[in-house]
Amino acid sequence: MNALIKKFKALWSEVQYTDAAGVKQVKYWLTGDIKPQDVQAFEKFNGDSIELNGSVFILTVRQAGTMYTSKQGLQLPRKSNSIELRPDTRKYVDLGAML
Repeated sequence: MNALIKKFKALWSEVQYTDAAGVKQVKYWLTGDIKPQDVQAFEKFNGDSIELNGSVFILTVRQAGTMYTSKQGLQLPRKSNSIELRPDTRKYVDLGAML
C-alpha cells in the first residue's frame, strides 16, 4: 500500500472536518482521474490501516458503478471512483475482562 500512496504523491487532498462527537479530524482523498487498474490495485487493501505521522488511517475504496444509499434512502450507482484515507477512531476493549 505504501508504494501506491507514494505513486500519487501530491494528488492527495487533505480534508478537515468535525465528526459526530465534535472532534476535529483530518482525512485524505485521492483526487484526479484514477485509472481502473490503479483502483483495482488499491482495492486489495480496502479496509487495511496505515500509520502516517503517528496517526492511524483506514483505506476505503469505492468503485464507480457500485451501489450506495443516498441521504433520501434511494439506492444509486456511484458515478466515480473514490479512494480515501480516514482516521481510525476505533476503540479496542478487552471484552474478556468484562465477563
